[in-house]
Amino acid sequence: RSSGGASGRRLPLEMDAAPAAAAQHQHPPQQQPYHERQSFLNCGKHTLNSLVGEHWATTELLHEVAQKLRQEHATAAGHDTLVNPYHHWAGAWVGNWDIMVLCEALKRRQMAVTQHVVFNPAAPARLEEALAELCAALDEPATVGIILNRESRNWFLKMISGHHWYALARETEQNASTGQVRHVWYNKDSNLRTPEVVGDGFADAVAAYVRSGATTVAMQAFLVQRKPQSGGERG
Repeated sequence: RSSGGASGRRLPLEMDAAPAAAAQHQHPPQQQPYHERQSFLNCGKHTLNSLVGEHWATTELLHEVAQKLRQEHATAAGHDTLVNPYHHWAGAWVGNWDIMVLCEALKRRQMAVTQHVVFNPAAPARLEEALAELCAALDEPATVGIILNRESRNWFLKMISGHHWYALARETEQNASTGQVRHVWYNKDSNLRTPEVVGDGFADAVAAYVRSGATTVAMQAFLVQRKPQSGGERG
């Protein structure tokens, strides 16, 4: 499922193979970044778990969130819907989670979507402005990763869903040669056998990846960051 929005709008927190240069920063086989493979239409669930690096978002949790959203929608509209509009009509077990479910679930981990990047062919310059802002945010301490939504490549999935969710996640790694610690960006698409480094792993490569997807496969990007902690709050 997809979501509309203004290109590159930053929101308040309240709410292919890697080159040789990046190979030194890859995890040893036994320490690969957390990754889940595709199951039914549960790419949204896999995306959340890839972002946080553990099996946290379950079908039960997301169904609970979807039910809450459905109730809120029914209250606001004055009537309920025949099926829950926030997941597949056949049931939560199938998946096809709406962006609102993902956003509400992230709040339970003290995270939020703070920027939405979408390409508008009528205003191409806005995409570059949005990407510059995105690139600057990728190295911020609060940044966790990016949720991506693109058109499905599989003809069957195009008929029943149309779009695919996946995550680009930031991992902290140590260079085996120099001992230097840096951030490396991984593509954790659930359709991949294992996570792949995005380009050379740096922010510029991530921005280039989003630019390519936005202009070719109607990709939308949602920047995910941790909320500022206050009092005894833990993320």
